[in-house]
Order: sequence, then C-alpha cells, then structure tokens
Amino acid sequence: MLSLISPHAATNLENLHPSLWRASQLGRSFGEYLDCGHPSLADELPGAGWPLANLTELLVQQAGSAELQLLSPALAQLREGQIILLNTPYQPQILALSALRLDLSRVLWLPCSKPQDALWAAEQIVKNQACSALLLWQPARQNFKSDALRRLHLAAQTGRSLFCLIRPWESQLSPSPAPLRLKLALDNTGLQIEVFKRRGAQQAKPIVLPLKDLVPQFSLPASHYQLHNQLHSQHHANLDSSFVDSHLPAAARAGGISSALVE
Repeated sequence: MLSLISPHAATNLENLHPSLWRASQLGRSFGEYLDCGHPSLADELPGAGWPLANLTELLVQQAGSAELQLLSPALAQLREGQIILLNTPYQPQILALSALRLDLSRVLWLPCSKPQDALWAAEQIVKNQACSALLLWQPARQNFKSDALRRLHLAAQTGRSLFCLIRPWESQLSPSPAPLRLKLALDNTGLQIEVFKRRGAQQAKPIVLPLKDLVPQFSLPASHYQLHNQLHSQHHANLDSSFVDSHLPAAARAGGISSALVE
C-alpha cells in the first residue's frame, strides 16, 4: 500500500540521514573538527572548523600570504603530537612561530629538494598518524597531479590529523578531491577568504579578516635561547632566530604581516 508523506514531514527530510542537506544549507559535519579561531570564518565552514582526517586546500596568490597566521589559532590548540611544516617556500622563523603561540618543541621543519619527495613524505606521515598537524606547500612552478592528490586524501582519512595543502592561486582551475578549498588574498585591509568548495551551499560573498586579528604580538620568551639551541640540535629542524623583518622578501612582508616564513 502506498503511503503519503505529510507536508510537515517533508520539511524535515534532511533529518533522515546525515548525508542529506538542503541546497540553502551548509553540509552536515562528519567526523572531528578543530575550532578555526575566527568566528566569521567558522560560520562558513561545515562543522564550524577545520576538518580532521581530511585534505584541506588553501590557495594563495603568493607564499607567505598569512596562511600560518590563519591556521595558528587551531594549531595552538593541539596539545600533543608533532606540527610538521613540509616543503615550506621559505625558512621558518622561530620568533614568529613563538608569537603565534605554537609549542616550538613540537614544531618540525622538513625541507624537500624534490616535489615527489614531499608527496611521498606527506602520504607516509598522515597514513601512519605521525603528527597532529601537517602543512604541505606545493611549489609555485609545479603542479601536483590529481592521482597524487587522491592518494593524499585517502591517506588523510586513515588518521585524525589536521592536513592542509597550501597551493598556488592558479591551482583553483584544477580539480581536487579535497572537500574544503579556500582562496586567500592578502591586501592592506586584511585577509580576504573565499570558500569556493565545501559541502553545501555556495558562499554568498568572501569574508575579510582584519589585519589586527592576524598580526601576532611579538615577545621574546625567557626560554628563547634554550629553544633555539634545542631546535638547531635536531638534524631535521633549523629555525632562524633573526629579529629583523625589514629585509624580508615581499612575499613575507605582504600586508605588513611579519611572516613565520623567511628566506
């Protein structure tokens, strides 16, 4: 016998399964999420934060476009496990990382000479749950192929790490399995963020995070020199402790923000 669905029940069809949502809604959250630390951005993200066990893409006009400043509130919440910076475009700066409230004893810098080495390392790291967060930079003049991106996304789903891939702006024209993709543009007003791929409705308009919400307050911790010596003693970590930002490349000084990445 055919049964009819009442109009009232029809309004709640999205409650039948977590995979259902209306076109005007954000997608339902799956798994774990890490608070992004920016309320205006959280309103635009499924789960109101950065997804764990997934591949997230940040597309930047140039390296050093405040991607670390954007992620730092989430990274600072991680209380255990390594925070790995893989294939960074510039050398990390110890004072800037400290100003971002990161636990320097758990920050690991892994430079790679070849893109394929970076891809292999990233896949192994997330697959073996060897970190709490992995940030991987794609070189500006190279492109990661779609099959490599699929392997990274599948590997990410086997763990529970925060995994962010920072890619050049033009990568937006290439397909990606990442369920969350954001475009970042930095100017003198702040960081403009466009969520151009997510589960659910399209973003109505980009949001802007003011510079005051991104610029870290620099201070020299009493244990600075001890941390500096400790990091330099690791054969795979060599963080620069220079105070001077006036000679940083334009990419590192974009928007007047002291970057955590320097040449």
